[in-house]
Amino acid sequence: MLFYHDIDPVLLRLGFLNLYWYSFFLAAGVLLCYLRLRGIYRREGLPQGDLDGMMFYAIVGMFFGARMGYALFYQPDYFLHHPAALFALWKPGLSSHGAAFGVLVALLTWSRKRKLDFLVHMSLLSLGLPLILLGARIGNFINSEAFGIPTGGEWGVVFTRLGEIHPRHPNQLYEALTALALYLLLNRCYQRFHLTPHPGVLTFLFGALYFSVRFLLDFYKSDPLFDGIELLSLPQLLSLPPIIAAITYFVWIRFDKRNHSKPAA
Repeated sequence: MLFYHDIDPVLLRLGFLNLYWYSFFLAAGVLLCYLRLRGIYRREGLPQGDLDGMMFYAIVGMFFGARMGYALFYQPDYFLHHPAALFALWKPGLSSHGAAFGVLVALLTWSRKRKLDFLVHMSLLSLGLPLILLGARIGNFINSEAFGIPTGGEWGVVFTRLGEIHPRHPNQLYEALTALALYLLLNRCYQRFHLTPHPGVLTFLFGALYFSVRFLLDFYKSDPLFDGIELLSLPQLLSLPPIIAAITYFVWIRFDKRNHSKPAA
């Protein structure tokens, strides 16, 4: 089945100001994330001020990390010679891996400043983050960006605004569905197991699942291969550290559980 994509990326034109679908869906994802976390913080008996402060730091870290990540990972030469372009947030150029790193640094800074448990608040944030990812990927799809490789068959999405006539994998929608599934799974785990004795479980579960699926989907994404690596693209290489960190964390939990279950001598 073929779908001919000819959606205008501009939602609303107001004179010289354009409101893009990407901005709309990203803002909707942030809002839904906040509303979901407001209920969770109320359930946990945590102050509303903690949620507001955490969200502020997380959003700033997300955008700053996304922009810096794009500059460092994908176009370092250009931004080195045009540093002011870093602040041109209305122009394309965001890295999801950079955004993840930015959120981690921002939350670590905020939690240390407030003397709060980083892993507790990061895990709670992980329950809403997939909604932001969902909005971003729907926006990517409407913008005809972050698309996949040609399907080689009579099915897929033809991005006509790119002047193409062959169908491609809609990787943006694959990742959107992944984000939705991740949201449902993480929140189900939270409802059933709460934060468990190890409050970082939800954070590392999010990292393990999202970046593992992202690693696999990037085989079908239209990205240049990383220099010196024949089989893996740069985004795939960037997905490996969080996957390894998550595996290490869960191995540590396993050994920690065994040590605590041993009877005292």
